[in-house]
Amino acid sequence: MAFTEDFTVYLADFGQAATIDSIPVRVLFDAAYAEAFGAMATRQYKAGLPSTVAVAQGSTLVTGGSTYRVVSVQPDGTGWTDLMLEAA
Repeated sequence: MAFTEDFTVYLADFGQAATIDSIPVRVLFDAAYAEAFGAMATRQYKAGLPSTVAVAQGSTLVTGGSTYRVVSVQPDGTGWTDLMLEAA
């Protein structure tokens, strides 16, 4: 029996509006602070969404008035996909 999950309610409560290549979606967006070698700080942008949404490396994600490019698509096998992003 395959594992399936309905993320609709979860995204309605915790997600935010976005577009991926001009298609409206809801995502969990994260802009985590990252520090390397105690001297260089940056943000690691990431968005999560159901794997049913077709996303390819190089796609454009717009949310919160900012634009990002998808640099990595990482499905986790449970119906959820994390997108690693870079600011465009």
